[in-house]
Amino acid sequence: MTFRIIVTLVLLHPLSPAASLIYSKAVRPFLSTHEASIDQKLDELGKKGKQKIVEGVREGLNNINYEP
Repeated sequence: MTFRIIVTLVLLHPLSPAASLIYSKAVRPFLSTHEASIDQKLDELGKKGKQKIVEGVREGLNNINYEP
């Protein structure tokens, strides 16, 4: 538990370059390598989310006996 607190403080401290270093050396290269598949998955999830909203609205309107 103490280790987690120390790591969190180091990463969040404004004078510590640790967060920038981790991002530039690990996170950014990973995201760059997988950018296309991440974008594709986000697009799929966005479409599924829109479909669920439409289904929910339709179901809600049907439950109040509204006929479009």
